[in-house]
Amino acid sequence: MKLMLAIILFFAAFQCCFADELGDAEAQCNTLQKNIQDLQRNPQGFFRLIDGETNYLDELWEINGKVLQVLPDGILVTTHSSADYSLDVSMWNSVYSGPQILLLNYGHSVVDEDRLFCKAKKIGAYSYQSIAGATLTINKFDCGTEVQPSMELLDSKITEIKGELSTNAFWIQMQANRPPTPEEIAAAKAKADAVEKIANERALKYNQEQADKGDPFGLIRMGERYRDGDGVPKNLAKARDYFTKAIAAGETDAADELSKMNQSSSTNAPTTKQ
Repeated sequence: MKLMLAIILFFAAFQCCFADELGDAEAQCNTLQKNIQDLQRNPQGFFRLIDGETNYLDELWEINGKVLQVLPDGILVTTHSSADYSLDVSMWNSVYSGPQILLLNYGHSVVDEDRLFCKAKKIGAYSYQSIAGATLTINKFDCGTEVQPSMELLDSKITEIKGELSTNAFWIQMQANRPPTPEEIAAAKAKADAVEKIANERALKYNQEQADKGDPFGLIRMGERYRDGDGVPKNLAKARDYFTKAIAAGETDAADELSKMNQSSSTNAPTTKQ
């Protein structure tokens, strides 16, 4: 009984862990799909020109900081490593005690003590004189300016995200459970038709080669093909010729096929009014 209970508890815990992982995968899946859609709709909003180079926004540093001073060269910011955006304003002085940086091209008007969030790229160092007269050197970051990416860069980024999406556990499960789209059905049918066409062409080639060698089966098959228009234009004269050769080669069914074809031809022949 204790062993059974332990097993049940184990599987219950396993299912909970799996559900949590799948939930995380679903959130990531939704984010990746949204990124693809956003890039396709408005690519310019997701690329920044910084120091002469086009950068994808999500690959830049996330800056969470408080404005210390607006300088002619940029915005002097004191940073905070936490991503807790719900912090009370009264706590800012204590939580924003991280490294100072100089931020360029923020794109919004700010004043001292404002809180800011952005994506930026580290482009070098900046030295300035503190109030006490000391020379301080800090990192310099640039938010850049919006830029239209090249089609090559945009396609590359979308392909990269799609590749990441294809390995997502939730996406894989979702694809396995969903019905095929009309486009996928059409593509599958086209592929099947192409395979069937190749198979039919090979079979026709084989039948013709065997018939040319005088093989009884090859002869009767070519007779049937010309009679029915199967892979070749319908031609009753050629069909009779192949059936006749098949009879001479010893194919027992050929005489019956020829007889039925002649009867059908006679039945379907137009009648002349007297």
